Amino acid sequence: MRTAVDVLLDVLGADPTFGQVSRRWLIQARSQGSLVACEAVWSEVVGFFPDSAQAVAALDAIGL
Repeated sequence: MRTAVDVLLDVLGADPTFGQVSRRWLIQARSQGSLVACEAVWSEVVGFFPDSAQAVAALDAIGL
């Protein structure tokens, strides 16, 4: 199964309200198949990091 994700900033930014819930959801989704993110989500994540190389490394670590 392939799952589209849009909770990455919750997890990467350690959101105090949604971070842990989103992390558990992401782990569960990853265990069931591959993860994908649309261009808008990639743009959000790249904007969160100081440079695109760090963003790509973080997304690779998650398995996107």
